[in-house]
Amino acid sequence: MIFTRNKSSLEHILEHFDLCNNDFIQNLKKKKNLAEYTNKILNHATRFEFWNKGCLAGLIALYLNQEDSIRNGYITNVSVIESWEKKGIASKLLENCMLHSKEISLNEVKLEVNKNNYAALNLYKKFNFTIFEENEESTFMRNDLRDVKIFRWEKLGKIFNPVENKISPWLEEYAQSPSTLTFDDFIRVYFSCRSKRDENGANISRSTYIDLDKSNLFNILNIGKQPVLNLGERGCFDEFGTYPMSVIRNNDEVWIYYAGWTRCKSVPFNTAIGAAISKDDGETFEKIGNGPVIPYSINEPFLMSVPKIRKFDNLFYLFYVCGHKWMVVDGKPEMSLKIRFATSSDGINWEKANRDIIEEASGPDESQGSPDVIFRNGKYHMFFDYWDPNTFRKTKSRKIGYAYSPDLINWMRDDSRAGIDVSEKPNAFDNEMVAYPHVFELNKEVYMLYLGNEVGRYGFGLAKLNGDL
Repeated sequence: MIFTRNKSSLEHILEHFDLCNNDFIQNLKKKKNLAEYTNKILNHATRFEFWNKGCLAGLIALYLNQEDSIRNGYITNVSVIESWEKKGIASKLLENCMLHSKEISLNEVKLEVNKNNYAALNLYKKFNFTIFEENEESTFMRNDLRDVKIFRWEKLGKIFNPVENKISPWLEEYAQSPSTLTFDDFIRVYFSCRSKRDENGANISRSTYIDLDKSNLFNILNIGKQPVLNLGERGCFDEFGTYPMSVIRNNDEVWIYYAGWTRCKSVPFNTAIGAAISKDDGETFEKIGNGPVIPYSINEPFLMSVPKIRKFDNLFYLFYVCGHKWMVVDGKPEMSLKIRFATSSDGINWEKANRDIIEEASGPDESQGSPDVIFRNGKYHMFFDYWDPNTFRKTKSRKIGYAYSPDLINWMRDDSRAGIDVSEKPNAFDNEMVAYPHVFELNKEVYMLYLGNEVGRYGFGLAKLNGDL
């Protein structure tokens, strides 16, 4: 899968239109002379392209208009060939288009869409387009880009590679779901690791930590010598793993929330969210009980996982994911997950919102994970990851998304502002995916820990925000 800009020729564009859905082409021909329209796109539009085996499979064309020093854009074409429809291509192209529009300081971008094309309308709304006019056939939408900040994360490098730091059979590979705890002289990063696979190909996830020098976050002062949390007893929800997890200080204690793993038959596993408390400053944790604090339930029947704990205005917020559905892709089970949240006054008894809070940007099967929330400059910011379970095993692609909220309840998604993507260097540890973001503050700066290829099999990296949120 290759995304480019302005690489297509006249022949490529004509061939592309010929392969598009017949309804799309017929509507286009009613309004345009196809040859003249194609020439105009080639010579006057910025083209955002998706290629598959040399074929132009997706195309967005953006005109730039400038009147009285006001720079505006107009999207004249959004098309994907029929064999690549409903696979998130239009969403990715639109993301690239809007990111470019912000980079070149456009004030707004407009477009026209058939008023009965509900899929397209929903897609544009997810990218913050709003309706400003309608007629019998068309809906006219705009996206105001003024005062929209695009974040810029500077990747500083990989901090920890578990494959190079094997200290025990339970820490064989993977360093997943990093979560920080601040001390006077160091930052403790909790993470989840995996044992060596057994004869059935199964392994067990445990959690431990590394301590990083506050003055140089690449200086590892200490690596935990044992898991911070024991596995569950026979038959308990966490018998086969404690991953992912998130930590928070609560008065003189440190609390950890984690996903406990149960092995299954028709699908590989199920998870629920447990909690444990440390009274020795985060060295070891004792579970509050043998059962979960966030179990699966009538409205959330499976896969309660990736807890991220925060406290705002004396109220605990637990952001997590729950299973939307299990699918079978190429004969193997794949999961679709959605982000939700719950609140609590004591950290033990939780009231679930029982609804998805982040809209999909790449289709209804989109999986979402690792919803990390930080409050800064009067706004709540969420960084999370997302992927398409229908294509993930082939593309290995996982991205970091962004949403913001004034109240922790209503969230607006705008992935074009996330400001971090896969590395372009062919041998980089994160050239296929970036995942599991964790954002934290240190010395008035904002940093992000994130996983690289194979969901952190070879460790996690560090990025620093240029500017502020």
